[in-house]
Amino acid sequence: HDALPIYNVKDKEIFSYTYSGYIKVPASGVYTLYSESNDGSLLYLDGKLVVDNDLHHKVQEGFSKIALKAGWHSIKLEYFQMGGGKALRVSWKGPGFKKQEIPSNVLFH
Repeated sequence: HDALPIYNVKDKEIFSYTYSGYIKVPASGVYTLYSESNDGSLLYLDGKLVVDNDLHHKVQEGFSKIALKAGWHSIKLEYFQMGGGKALRVSWKGPGFKKQEIPSNVLFH
């Protein structure tokens, strides 16, 4: 997670980021998507809100199960920071693998 730009932001006040691109789903099946953040985050797949972890709060994790076909899907993450500590982690669990941070080799922009 150290590579995410939010950890390098010097401003401790209000800011937000939007990450968007594509994710390559390795196999068709049911996936659980997780978004762990403080203050708030919204995770979209194929234009549909799948994890709503929005509101001013301490670090907490929201999740959702969704059936996905193998192949490319659009992904967008909106992150909101209202001051104080920063936290953001996006993970998934799917057919043949346990919960893990979404690896960079399946994300493209």
